[in-house]
Amino acid sequence: MGNHKVSGEARRSAGTMEIVSSDELRKRTSALFNRDLNAQEIESLDHIKMGRHEFEAVFEQIKNALRRYKTAKEVLDANRLELQDSIKTASTGAARPPANMTLIESIRQRKAEAERVKEVEKDILEAKRLEGEIKFMMVLESLQKQNTQNIETKILSMQSELIFKEYFEEWYEDRLTVEIATEYDDYKNHVDEIIEIEKDAEILGAGVDVTLSTNESLGKKLARVKRKIESGELGEIKYNWSFKTGKWSKVNNIPNVVIALDVATVKNLWYLHENLGSYENPEKLPEDQKEKYKSDLKKLRTHIARALVVEQLRYQLKVYSNFARSVGNQKLAERFGAIAEKFADISEWTGKQIENADVKTHQSIAEFKAQMGNVFGV
Repeated sequence: MGNHKVSGEARRSAGTMEIVSSDELRKRTSALFNRDLNAQEIESLDHIKMGRHEFEAVFEQIKNALRRYKTAKEVLDANRLELQDSIKTASTGAARPPANMTLIESIRQRKAEAERVKEVEKDILEAKRLEGEIKFMMVLESLQKQNTQNIETKILSMQSELIFKEYFEEWYEDRLTVEIATEYDDYKNHVDEIIEIEKDAEILGAGVDVTLSTNESLGKKLARVKRKIESGELGEIKYNWSFKTGKWSKVNNIPNVVIALDVATVKNLWYLHENLGSYENPEKLPEDQKEKYKSDLKKLRTHIARALVVEQLRYQLKVYSNFARSVGNQKLAERFGAIAEKFADISEWTGKQIENADVKTHQSIAEFKAQMGNVFGV
């Protein structure tokens, strides 16, 4: 049953209040997605009972929120690793077979390439199916709670992903690289972004799940990492492009980490990002606008988020290392510890770049550590 909220006046006249029929609820929801609903989705909607006035109000909010969601996703997708094009090209082995390859070997290679293309096409369809499930669940929750807070949270998370992709390498002066994961790895493997850093000539990677520190799903994301450590298995990235090696590959047993900034910090970052994007040619601006541009650019380059992100990564990787050791997995503990050390170095360097960066008492850090404490008992 949805969280139906009615006013005192509505309660007094409940006997005559019009309730939206299940049939209308199905049709209106189906129209949002321009597709037929499946049996499970229909069953979920049939549990919702809502008055006409409340339904029309929240449904309009949902339509507006989904429009904003679509816009945010289109911007994010334009910056993703391209599963449909790049992965196909890379996986089909565009180069000609070596001259010394036998006919049988050549046939086998082409057959393997054809199978690989089929697998990629299958994963593209799976990503679309999973996205459809996620969008439906967002709408269902909005109808149940009669607000669109969950959709707005998802939009802010996508904006965070884009900000990190846009500014990470500049913030940390190429001490790490970052790519937005394919839709398949996003939906299937809970990896929004892929970070690579170097330590002692070795490339260390991590799959990043981006959310908000106030998001109720943060605890679930951390609990998922905990279960993986307990089982001795880490995350997977099926489609990983490494700029350091220049190759596509599948990565198994990659550490999963979570970045979770507070709402105010994300909104401020996005405000500065959009302001900078509105200047087509900064060098030709009038002096007053040029000063505003320089001021916004400095604010973004020295934003406290730079310090918050690496502090979260350092802290959680240290906790993961200690936890892995406590469950008897020394190998995982050492792996987490090596990456934690690298982020500790980056964190110390970053702190020196930002004036008055009171990181340890910041809301994002306090909320994040509280959630870590709930899950890992630290």
